[in-house]
Amino acid sequence: MDVSETDFTEDLLRFALLRTGNRRVAFELAQRASAEGEANAGQWRTRRHLFLWAARFVADRMESLPPCLPDGGDLPSDLDSLLRAPSPRLRSAIALHCVADFKLAEISQVLRLRPREMRTALAEVRQRMTLAGLSEAQVRGKVRLIVLSADERLLLENAPSVKLERRFGAERALGVAAVCLGVFMFLGWVVWERWRKSEPVQMRSHMQRILEASGATGPAGIEKFDGSAAETPDWLFLHGMEGVEVPENFAALRLGSARVLDFNGGKLAQFTVESHQGLLMVAPADSFGLGGERAGVGRTTLGEWSGAWAVAGPYAFFLAVRDAEAELDQLLKGGAIRF
Repeated sequence: MDVSETDFTEDLLRFALLRTGNRRVAFELAQRASAEGEANAGQWRTRRHLFLWAARFVADRMESLPPCLPDGGDLPSDLDSLLRAPSPRLRSAIALHCVADFKLAEISQVLRLRPREMRTALAEVRQRMTLAGLSEAQVRGKVRLIVLSADERLLLENAPSVKLERRFGAERALGVAAVCLGVFMFLGWVVWERWRKSEPVQMRSHMQRILEASGATGPAGIEKFDGSAAETPDWLFLHGMEGVEVPENFAALRLGSARVLDFNGGKLAQFTVESHQGLLMVAPADSFGLGGERAGVGRTTLGEWSGAWAVAGPYAFFLAVRDAEAELDQLLKGGAIRF
């Protein structure tokens, strides 16, 4: 489809002239919009959609230009008075309605207007038409009388190919925006996954599971244990957990009872802390996901619970107390490990 045909440019001239009242400016805009349309013709399925795009191009360009005065006789005075509107964009909408029979919803969308604004402005124009004794068909007939002059046709035929300025067009901008959005979403997902799999988050999840399991199990399997955490290796050995080394910070904790629970496919020893409402858990480091590169120490919280862990050898010690972190600090004093 050759979008630079005379009738296409002529319709654009009518629209631009109804909008501006200045024929010279209107012709330059129509000529430019035709060239832009030719360059972008492949994007549109129908001539109707292409014309709407070109009309928005003209309207947008008019808003970026300084105000221009009508040239005498360019636009019949009766048409000019009929098309009065409270804003330039509303006048563009009314002009487009007079040039062709587009739906109001199409015009509102193309010119970025609220449908209610468009209907109100058009109702006022129709009222003026009625007072002038004109129908919409008669007004459109007057608009069709606006044609390219012989000189304008000659300029169009002999005009050199317009070198279109390279612009960061909407399509390219949307493509770049989509790529950037995809990159940010991917980075966000990576950050989320790293955070979700971080030791504090994982240990908080383990703490919640253990506390819930302890409440559901009740007193089952509890044995008396009267001693410090430093004395747990022998008890743990008797319950199938060999080679346990107690981290220095946990060694002085006074424990009152003990039991063994199943946890992540292995054993978890659970001791009650005498001085606080809390638990000391001992399990293979791999059960907590702390094996290999994750070996070390850390802190986490879960509501009113505070927790700290340390890995020693193949086992991890995990202390959870129902108290503020300051209380947890008091329990962990005296060791070489800094949490």
